[in-house]
Amino acid sequence: MKYLPLVWAALWRKPAEAVLIWLAVTASFTLFGLMIGLHATYDQLIENSRMDRLDVNARFPGASATGVLLPVAIRDRIARIDGVSAVAPYYELRGYYQEPSKGARIIAVDENMRSAWSELPLTPAQWDQLFATRSGVLVSRAQAARLGLEQGDTFPLITPPGTRADGAPSWELRVLGIVPDRPADGPIYPG
Repeated sequence: MKYLPLVWAALWRKPAEAVLIWLAVTASFTLFGLMIGLHATYDQLIENSRMDRLDVNARFPGASATGVLLPVAIRDRIARIDGVSAVAPYYELRGYYQEPSKGARIIAVDENMRSAWSELPLTPAQWDQLFATRSGVLVSRAQAARLGLEQGDTFPLITPPGTRADGAPSWELRVLGIVPDRPADGPIYPG
């Protein structure tokens, strides 16, 4: 405390320099804290991610006239790579149910998804039912409660114009069943 008057006098001798130094020190500690937080976030993401899974996406998904993401033929080339155990394409179809505030998405999958996304909470019978019904959809409990859907209901997913080749404004799907929740998953139907 005996040096406080000396420090105070030095600060008031060059106040602009003191303010600039204070701002520089504040900025450096702020950046240091942000860097530590970002590092901790990346560590947590890596720890929680599946290191045995790789999602492959097109670099420019809207570049082609048809909007095709990746050709399905690439699946066979990826499957031939050493160490690859399963390859399955999926497509997310986004839209809404009844009104624009009820956004929804459908994940279209193929038969190979059983082995590629094996942690989905679906029984073999549900997989079989899904692939046997072309317009069928399985809905998670949370989404069914949010949208007011039950097994057997019709689920019209209204999509932006141009999504369907025939120009129809919606996809008419039938709810085959309600399945246990998985975070961030939408309804699933055969692609």
